[in-house]
Amino acid sequence: MKTRSREAGATIVEATLVIPLFLLLLLGIFQLGMILSAQITLKNASAVAVRAAVLSSATADDVKQAAATAIQPSLDPARLTTALTSTTVNGLPASQVTLTYQYQVVVNFLPGMGGNIALSATSIMR
Repeated sequence: MKTRSREAGATIVEATLVIPLFLLLLLGIFQLGMILSAQITLKNASAVAVRAAVLSSATADDVKQAAATAIQPSLDPARLTTALTSTTVNGLPASQVTLTYQYQVVVNFLPGMGGNIALSATSIMR
């Protein structure tokens, strides 16, 4: 009888050590997936915004609106910063759109991170 009691106690101690680590790992995997999803959405939005800039005589506000529309509903447009610049590609004029998004993390794993990660995406089109 005493042996079973000790085994049960050891099992409880092992579970109290392993379960929090397992949950932390699971939350980390979830957080990484959400960050990667936001980065992919941001890259797509930069392509949409630079296309809007090239196809018409769009203003910076038009490009910003195109980017904000492209990131919805998964990301908050209030956290988005848009930069439209003129550049050259092989000597020909082109437009460049850089989007920066302040992504708020759900679980802050690293001290000093502040709960936000700056994600950035740039697209260039002639």
